[in-house]
Amino acid sequence: MFANDDRKEAQKRLADLYVLVERGEYLQSKETFEDRAKQYNPVSLKGIYKGQPSKDKQRTLDYHLLPRFKGKTVIQVEEELEGWVDEMSKANPDSTCKKIFQVMTELGFEFTKVEGLEEKSFDRDQILTKKMF
Repeated sequence: MFANDDRKEAQKRLADLYVLVERGEYLQSKETFEDRAKQYNPVSLKGIYKGQPSKDKQRTLDYHLLPRFKGKTVIQVEEELEGWVDEMSKANPDSTCKKIFQVMTELGFEFTKVEGLEEKSFDRDQILTKKMF
């Protein structure tokens, strides 16, 4: 009797692993957030430092992301990502959220955009117009 139960459980586990492999999620199920963080190479994308290592992005990773997601697999992080994004957007200013979400995106995590964090830019005419008195 015990042999049948063990056999059924082994077959179920094998079927679960097969599904993970077919979806391409098997390796992802073993990959941890720390694995991605170790592979991450933060680089500036704009300005005069474009292409240079970014200390700000590394600081964001160390201060905001690693304490929250340390010890979790990538699948676990993805499961709680939307709730975390909402929580962060309510608790932090837009500028902080942009920095944090940029690093998460560069780490390979996808989530819906948060309203209010769209790119804002100034119209040159606003700055350079001369008012006549």
